[in-house]
Amino acid sequence: MGARLLCKTCKSIIESSGPTDEVYCSCGKVGIIGNKPPISIKGRHEDCALVDDKGNEIFVALELPDMSDEEVYKQLMLSINHQIEAMENLSQGARFSPCTNQDLLAHLIWIQAVLKIVDRRLAQASSSRKRKTETKQQA
Repeated sequence: MGARLLCKTCKSIIESSGPTDEVYCSCGKVGIIGNKPPISIKGRHEDCALVDDKGNEIFVALELPDMSDEEVYKQLMLSINHQIEAMENLSQGARFSPCTNQDLLAHLIWIQAVLKIVDRRLAQASSSRKRKTETKQQA
């Protein structure tokens, strides 16, 4: 199965079956290039959704696991390394072709999600330190 995209305007589901396939919906508002990560989505992010082979929307979410700070750091670095490796493994033509604003937006959304995990982890640590300080003051 290739990458599938739902146009929220015309309700078309389009699929890219090859690494260089460029497919657009019937109204032309959104398109998809490629069938494996990293794929390139053409059009506005809010006008489309990734869908599975049954047409169900795929939601991407990063959950904060119950891990030590060291494990969280290792997982974040692993994720970053996978992103770098995916970019380095692009064909020469794809690697040196211009980035679209949608490509940049996708990476900024991913970076934002990673930083939210870090922010939540820092907030948890701060809250934990505050509780320990309050407990010591009460004793």
